[in-house]
Amino acid sequence: MTDLVALKAANANRCLTPERLRQLLHYAPETGLFSWLVARGRFAKPGSAAGTLHQVKRSKSPYIRIKIDGRSYLAHRLAFLYMAGHWPAGEPDHKNTDTTDNRWENLREATPSQNQANRKVRRDNKTGIKGVFYIARDKKFCAEIQVDGRQIRLGYFDSPEAAAVVYEKATKRYFGEFGRAA
Repeated sequence: MTDLVALKAANANRCLTPERLRQLLHYAPETGLFSWLVARGRFAKPGSAAGTLHQVKRSKSPYIRIKIDGRSYLAHRLAFLYMAGHWPAGEPDHKNTDTTDNRWENLREATPSQNQANRKVRRDNKTGIKGVFYIARDKKFCAEIQVDGRQIRLGYFDSPEAAAVVYEKATKRYFGEFGRAA
């Protein structure tokens, strides 16, 4: 099976070069905003902000997209191309989990597993604690973590707080700076 990450990078590489990006756009790393250097149609005038807010279907998070030469790109990926001169090898990760905050200091390359570890607690989580769920049959709280696509059961606990402590230790152990417990 072809490595999906390498395939994405190779596909993106064929389309837009850092040189072409810098001809069209200015990126301000301290604010994370892109602005047009050239006129591009009715709305894109030199100096105007580039990009529009879109909700990505699979993640339900808003991202900024910028259309260049008939193709749409995510702004955080363009920031990597602009600053590093190449497409990110893995997935760009927003350190603070705000997917619209594209400041250079807030972006880092991550594996898909690291990127998932940096997510906030899901809205449908009934305990409100990441990695912890209640098993009614056993009247226990279970802590579980996913690492490289496989589930690791961390144990059963009498309280959600005890399970949360174990999950927090595990996320730091497996993911280091990418691990987010809340």
